[in-house]
Amino acid sequence: MGDCWIARLIKMKKLLAIPNDPTSAYFRSSREDFLGEFNPKYDGSRRFDEVRFLNWRDEKDTSFQGVDSKAFLKDKSLVEKLYRGLTNLEIPFDSEEGSFSALFEVEADLVRKFVSEYNPDLIRAFNTHFAVELGILARRYSGAPLMVSGHDPTRLTPAIAGVDAMVCESYELRNLCLEEFGVNPQDISVIHNGIDLDFFSPRSTSSIAEYVPAEFLDAPYKVFSSSRLVKGKNIETLMKSLALVKDELPGLVHLHLGAAGSQPEKAAEIMDLRGELGLESTSHFLGAKQKKELPFYYSWADVFVLPTLWEGLSRVMRESLACGTPVITTNYGSSAEIVQTGFNGVGVDPMNEEEIAEAILETLKDDIFRKKLSNNSRPSVEKYSLPLSMELYSKLYAELSR
Repeated sequence: MGDCWIARLIKMKKLLAIPNDPTSAYFRSSREDFLGEFNPKYDGSRRFDEVRFLNWRDEKDTSFQGVDSKAFLKDKSLVEKLYRGLTNLEIPFDSEEGSFSALFEVEADLVRKFVSEYNPDLIRAFNTHFAVELGILARRYSGAPLMVSGHDPTRLTPAIAGVDAMVCESYELRNLCLEEFGVNPQDISVIHNGIDLDFFSPRSTSSIAEYVPAEFLDAPYKVFSSSRLVKGKNIETLMKSLALVKDELPGLVHLHLGAAGSQPEKAAEIMDLRGELGLESTSHFLGAKQKKELPFYYSWADVFVLPTLWEGLSRVMRESLACGTPVITTNYGSSAEIVQTGFNGVGVDPMNEEEIAEAILETLKDDIFRKKLSNNSRPSVEKYSLPLSMELYSKLYAELSR
């Protein structure tokens, strides 16, 4: 049986990928990180001989790490306006006015020519909304199956009902696809986005000192968070919780990593709130850091806290647990799939700053409780290992290529 599906897999040579970001967004990625996302390794070899992008978010044809990207749409003004309206929550993702299909049809001939010449074995759209609709257009001219990776429950659209395979990062997302969008249960798989457990692992005190600023190293109580400074991450409620506990935790330090993202006004609000709450000497926002630095910040912390309002399947939470650092987070949705209260962290109502404050106090002041959570943290994420994720994806690729 194993030889049979491997033989089928060998026949799959070309992938057409529709990314969620412009190609330039990946320029800071290492070769392995980039190719691992679009052309993963399993049993020592890449899944595809060739990968190409069809990307309306690129301004011109480009190439990165051997992957050519075909720019799509000469006039992007209307699509960008719709995209901004959706991401700023002014237009519902699941509404008729949130569809990109008519805008993409303007250059249907370009898609037909490109796809016909490339002749992919599989089309994979990364995330939902515009990527699904562009994937459906590309499938029209290739006959190749369309596989969609979804991770954000707030960005599902009716178009997902027409895909050949829907891969959900979480069971929460799977249930939404079934119950709200009518996706065929036989077309849905749950494959967690894998994390590198060798890279995200507990680090020594001496190695932490090479990355974390010296003035924070010996803080008696250490809280860490990491996210873009946008509405859904709910950093404001975290800060209100820190203001409630800082007098009971003298010397408390909170470090946050993450850029402003697409909502600079939200980042400004958070900085203003920091001053209003008197957290200037407690909360420190260090901006974005390179991936190589992240395990040292996770390992520095006593606890990772992120009362997010919605998630796909949070990578930062799983990375923290892999580094042995327990997590305080939202007690519903996919966050509850990752964190079990009293085992590897604490689940809380994300809008209740008193409840979050109590969880922080309990975790930081009770050494025995925190040690228990820490001991369970890394074992709890072994099911999210990168090799397991790649194995499951490889088997799905093989099925789709029959």
